[in-house]
Amino acid sequence: MKRNLIICFALFLAATLQTAQAQTEKGARTIGGDLGLSYGLLDDKNFDIVLSPSALFFVANNLGIGGIARLELLLGGSTTITNLAIGAHIRYYFLETGDAYFFGSAGGALAQITTTDLPAIRGFGASAGIGVDYFLNDNVALEGNLVYSYAE
Repeated sequence: MKRNLIICFALFLAATLQTAQAQTEKGARTIGGDLGLSYGLLDDKNFDIVLSPSALFFVANNLGIGGIARLELLLGGSTTITNLAIGAHIRYYFLETGDAYFFGSAGGALAQITTTDLPAIRGFGASAGIGVDYFLNDNVALEGNLVYSYAE
């Protein structure tokens, strides 16, 4: 159990930090991601884990294109739900103030949701948003964003 907590903590740290090379200049690359864990303590007692790695390549100064994946697993009672998605995204940095870089982003993904009770559902999702990367040093940034998502 203690080893599992240490692994989860290490994954959380790795997922909330982004690494970058020369930040947003042409030819730079970033690798990042999200890790989410939740557990319902009330009646539902659901356990939800989300892992979403991403990568960007800067094709011009301040303009990056890349890919993103998402794996979500929801365990609750007798039902298990799995969400798997893969897609592309684009990001443009429009304002730099010291260590903070503000950006707009958009993306789309194909997804498949499976449950233990129903047939698989396939669909398309799109998102657009704004955000900020705060660079702690030349290679590590913390990110916050506000995103609108649409799924069909």
